[in-house]
Amino acid sequence: MNKLEALAEKDLLSLDEITEFGKRLFILLDEGQSITPEKQARMIAEAVGGQVYTQVDGEDDRFYEKGFHLVNRTGVYAVVVPEALTDTVEVWIKENM
Repeated sequence: MNKLEALAEKDLLSLDEITEFGKRLFILLDEGQSITPEKQARMIAEAVGGQVYTQVDGEDDRFYEKGFHLVNRTGVYAVVVPEALTDTVEVWIKENM
């Protein structure tokens, strides 16, 4: 099992760990779009089979927990997509968000 496969098995990732996914990672923030970051994350994940992570507050840091969680006070979501689809997702975001 390589490093990224091992990270994908974990339910809770630190910011450093989630950024290891590199260009496979899409961070979704509330930047005044008509579609909320949660809905954007759902749409991307459903379209390409990506894994959604919710940013949650830890004691001293923020973490990313696998799935959708109501404890997301930051409104930030991340989606990790299959490597072969990163360019497709970038185009899809530009066209749909």
